[in-house]
Amino acid sequence: MTAVLKLQDKLPQTPALSLLGIVAKLEMIAGADREIDDPTDFPWPHIASVLDDLKEIAGSLPSERPDRSAVHADCRRYQAMAADLVSLDSRERQ
Repeated sequence: MTAVLKLQDKLPQTPALSLLGIVAKLEMIAGADREIDDPTDFPWPHIASVLDDLKEIAGSLPSERPDRSAVHADCRRYQAMAADLVSLDSRERQ
């Protein structure tokens, strides 16, 4: 559960690189395990509508779940890429 919460916390700073990436982000938001007073209140139906539209355009995410170690490896790779970009940016500012 802690790993899921950490991923949710990083989601706003993680850019999507494709329409399927946007679908994945919205799936995480819409499927988040949190207390929602009324799922029919704004913005939940609107988010669900956008997600449905994107799935029509880009397709749905694969139904199979990748191996957990593959997901962790991807996360480490993306974090390393981000660290490299931050390092380059800070060097360019100097």
